[in-house]
Amino acid sequence: MERDSGTPRLEITVSDPVKQGESINQYVSYKVNTKTDLPDFDHSHSSVVRRYSDFLWLFGELQTSYAGVIIPPLPEKHVIGRISENF
Repeated sequence: MERDSGTPRLEITVSDPVKQGESINQYVSYKVNTKTDLPDFDHSHSSVVRRYSDFLWLFGELQTSYAGVIIPPLPEKHVIGRISENF
């Protein structure tokens, strides 16, 4: 991880949407990758899988905890659309 002027960095990316489940229980999961050189983290790289509902929860928590701070909105759930069988 490259640094600008020696400032510690935290980089988070969301990628790899994957269809999980069948019919009515179907949902999409996403891979969340974290890279950092902050000393508060035990590992410099980590990856977890999360659902859209997890991002909704986080958005709500951030709005509550940081009232007055602009929290960018999540993309709407339907933007992903139905996943084709060839996905």
